[in-house]
Amino acid sequence: MGKPKSGLTAKQRNFARFVAVGGDDGEGMNLSDAYREAYNAERMSPAAINTESSLLAQDPAITQRIETLRRHKDRTEATSLLADKQRVLNTLRTFLDTAVPSDMAKIRSAELLGKACGLFKDQQLEVTIERSTDEVASELRRRLEDLLGAGRSESGPGSDDEALTTLAGPTNPRLN
Repeated sequence: MGKPKSGLTAKQRNFARFVAVGGDDGEGMNLSDAYREAYNAERMSPAAINTESSLLAQDPAITQRIETLRRHKDRTEATSLLADKQRVLNTLRTFLDTAVPSDMAKIRSAELLGKACGLFKDQQLEVTIERSTDEVASELRRRLEDLLGAGRSESGPGSDDEALTTLAGPTNPRLN
């Protein structure tokens, strides 16, 4: 029978498959259980199975095969998850488009679709803008001028400057 192009025997490939993806449940097995499944280990002691399975797992070709199978399994699961998500979203869109406007299914579909799209998540955006004290003082002066200019009629020259000085305070020479 011999080794195929992969350099692994059928039993070694099965061992790698059982470690990576396991049996019917899709969960990988521990090394000893994978060894028991791939090899005839009925007459072996648990210590011997543990030793042999550990030696197999240290073989670079087997390790590479395990990693390849795990990556393939992860990609397959991700693809399946995306397909399921798309199917649910399409179903919700259909309910949303075909339900009677007063129908609770339409309202619930819109809600679930919004949640799936992340519309109802509480998000906080933290933005830090570094400015010098001169820039902050200038911005405060501009805003105060805008507020005072919009809230009062023209009451004579210098009155806005007096109000700014009163609001900003005479203690900060940068604002005066």
